[in-house]
Amino acid sequence: MHHVTSDIVADIAKYTNSNKNHARPPIAILRKIILLLEDPQFQPQNLEITTFITDTYKDYIDNDQVRLLVYLILDTYDPGTSLTLICEPQFLNLLVNQSLNGDFHAMKTLLSTSHNTHIIGTFDSSITKTLYDYWSHLPIEKHTIYTIHMGVTFTPTIPSKTVIEQLLSILQSSNDRLLVSPICESIMSLSPKVDLKPLLNVHHVSKLLPCLLQSKDLEHQFRISSILSLLSHFDTTINGNFANDILTCVSTLLKSENVLVFLNTVKCMISILSCSGIAHEKYLLQILKSFDSIYKGIQGKEHPRMLYFLALRNLIIFMLKYKDTFLSNAEIGNALLSLVKTYSMVDPLIDSELYIIDTKLEIIYLLTKHGIFGDHKETFDILLKLVRSSNSEISYKSIRTIGNLLVNFPQIYTSQLLDSLVVFTSHIHRLALSISLSELDNASLISTYLDQLLEQPDPIIRPDFRTDDIVAFLVLLGKSKSHIDTLLSVYKDLQVRVFANSDEKVYIYDAFISSLIYSYTNNSLSHGKDILEIMKHIYNDHKLPLYVRKKVSFHTRLLTMGHTLPELPPHEHTMSEFDPSELTPDMGTLASVYLRPVRSIFRHV
Repeated sequence: MHHVTSDIVADIAKYTNSNKNHARPPIAILRKIILLLEDPQFQPQNLEITTFITDTYKDYIDNDQVRLLVYLILDTYDPGTSLTLICEPQFLNLLVNQSLNGDFHAMKTLLSTSHNTHIIGTFDSSITKTLYDYWSHLPIEKHTIYTIHMGVTFTPTIPSKTVIEQLLSILQSSNDRLLVSPICESIMSLSPKVDLKPLLNVHHVSKLLPCLLQSKDLEHQFRISSILSLLSHFDTTINGNFANDILTCVSTLLKSENVLVFLNTVKCMISILSCSGIAHEKYLLQILKSFDSIYKGIQGKEHPRMLYFLALRNLIIFMLKYKDTFLSNAEIGNALLSLVKTYSMVDPLIDSELYIIDTKLEIIYLLTKHGIFGDHKETFDILLKLVRSSNSEISYKSIRTIGNLLVNFPQIYTSQLLDSLVVFTSHIHRLALSISLSELDNASLISTYLDQLLEQPDPIIRPDFRTDDIVAFLVLLGKSKSHIDTLLSVYKDLQVRVFANSDEKVYIYDAFISSLIYSYTNNSLSHGKDILEIMKHIYNDHKLPLYVRKKVSFHTRLLTMGHTLPELPPHEHTMSEFDPSELTPDMGTLASVYLRPVRSIFRHV
């Protein structure tokens, strides 16, 4: 660095250290730079100087004198030497931040000093279009990691497909491997809006694959995950000959110790296998062995638990994708079961995060539901052991898992469940089965369950009972012909219960009203008078929202075909406010409109 340049750099450093609060603008330094621009030994493209100029502009954007001096500096830059790859991206970033403030002179300055002066004529029509044109016409050799990201940043109104096509063009033409990952990242950030399959061709893939074959030291440098994500969108149905090459190349990354790279490798391989028609058994075994290695390294508390969670979630995706193969191929099926039993069982001593507990239980549930875990007794024993856990969340969610399996396999789990109810010593945990039982049409099982449940204090007034469980319990009471007295007594408990908020109160009251209606129409009319009396009390409870009271009024009159309760004023109560399904003439199905379906904690896959 020549002493002329180093002197300015020293002045900048001194100013920066003494003016950290931006109390005074560096007018003297800017003037000195302008004077030195005519000195052939001065190097204004120096990183410290160009950074200082753009930072000063941003810090003192409202200072007219600073703005004028910065413009003078930029106007005198020699486009052949000064506006280099160092200065260009920095000033582009500056213009992106300030262009909407009417700072068109600065934009014009940049464009006029570029090699692409033919686009100046489009400047006044659209600032975004101008930025995009400037970026898209940059010579390939002038693109850097920074300009790739900037190209996406400053083109929000340009169609995503247009930007992606330009990025792919840069990828195909450039020989700079350092650009590959930024291009992939930028494309993937736009991909939700665009179908990438028609845009990717073998020339693009040929640029991506070599970057996956680098040494481990370059694995992070190339940010392989983004490359794998883009590769997974390659359509091998059209370019089938390339599928084997991609799989051969990508599968080498299964040995990666980087969890995110490994998971993206699995996703990429699944995507390629799905549309290529290539026999997948060999690759499935490779993936399972790699899962084993990954889990072995990250299952303990000393490693980031989120990585463990991501690996578990991806195992579910993998498991569901090839469930038929796991069932038909004993070797692969046994490898999966061995993996699951080793690394995916809930460990009460380690697993405290709810998202990991949920995921591990979901794996057990899905394996059993799809027949991969064929021994239902073994599944039940595993879950029953977890029910006894001192960790209340593990215990509660294990019961919910048993309940979900009961819904799917009632003929298998009903007897086992009845024999094991005594194990569920916690009333909170017993109540957790209500949600699953409410989905079954088994009067005997429901009656037995309610008898055992009601041996302990009422599950309504305690604030630690979960709202969904209470609602499901009310549904069961409404279904049971032998527990009408209990249903009627619930109203007194509701009156003294301390609700967490008004929404919870409305939710529970709504379920209670629905159960009363169901009981009235389906179970027995012997308690009809008592039910109507309770509904009258609810109607007169002005602390409840008006629409809840309207519901009571409407159904009381409909059930009795009379006017037990007074009608609400017309301006408060119009028939248009009711769902047409409420007006069904079939009284036997009336209550079903209001029996809210209770979702289980697992998705129905």
